[in-house]
Amino acid sequence: MAIGTAGYTAMLCVLALEQHGVRPDRGPVLVTGAAGGVGTIAIAVLAKLGFDVTASTGRLEEAAFLQKLGASQVIDRATLASAGEMLGEEKWAGAIDTVGSATLANVCAATRYRGTVTACGLAQGLDFPTSVLPFILRNITLCGIDSVMAPYELRAEAWQRLARDLDVKKLDAVTQVLGLDQAIATANDVLSGNPPTQEVNQWLLNRIPPRTAPTSRPIPSRRSIESSALRNSSTPCCVASQEKDGNVSAAGAARCSTNCSGPRQAWRETCGLRSKRITFGCQFYQLA
Repeated sequence: MAIGTAGYTAMLCVLALEQHGVRPDRGPVLVTGAAGGVGTIAIAVLAKLGFDVTASTGRLEEAAFLQKLGASQVIDRATLASAGEMLGEEKWAGAIDTVGSATLANVCAATRYRGTVTACGLAQGLDFPTSVLPFILRNITLCGIDSVMAPYELRAEAWQRLARDLDVKKLDAVTQVLGLDQAIATANDVLSGNPPTQEVNQWLLNRIPPRTAPTSRPIPSRRSIESSALRNSSTPCCVASQEKDGNVSAAGAARCSTNCSGPRQAWRETCGLRSKRITFGCQFYQLA
């Protein structure tokens, strides 16, 4: 909960930078909106990976805090917030932008040759007043980062990397636990642009069940499932009518549709697939 969607989004940005060849030896990277949820986690992750991180923020009083997270330099967001040159001095090998608008345009204009900028927010605005010059003269890449529709494989990689590359001790510095009665006042602080940290609601924490070991149950083999389904035609099972080429017969599909209100997935047999998932009696079984 301390990492949240913001931290997950920050990791998606880091992965995109890496995918496009941004490495610590390529030069410094910039994080805008550095004191926000995405910015703080991004700084912590980038610093642990060995990057020289420049943090841009409108709250310069948080400079010591951002440096503690791993930023080597803190700059005023005002230096990027106004309309600037179409092509500026090359400064950053990469950037994570949460602000948009003129800030994103200025970041692109100051990105080094073949650098990469990831855009995941629009705190300043949804406009993008820039030109094509940084893209055709410096061959920079602008990557849009979406945390909502990201494919499962990318999500899994992001959380695995967070487990490896985020110093969890730093989460205490960016998180505070609130009571439900503090929610309205904290929301007003967030809307005014002055959120102290990422908030975790104690009311929700008290309702999360304790982690327990998963219960084990025997997993039937494919042969036993098919045999059982064939013996009992009233059992809702797509496997019973499975044809060798991987298609479900019309009769079998109709029976499944009639008798099974849950999600259904026909048996798929693929050469080299380590595991197969089927639906039997409206329950998923994972077969080794």
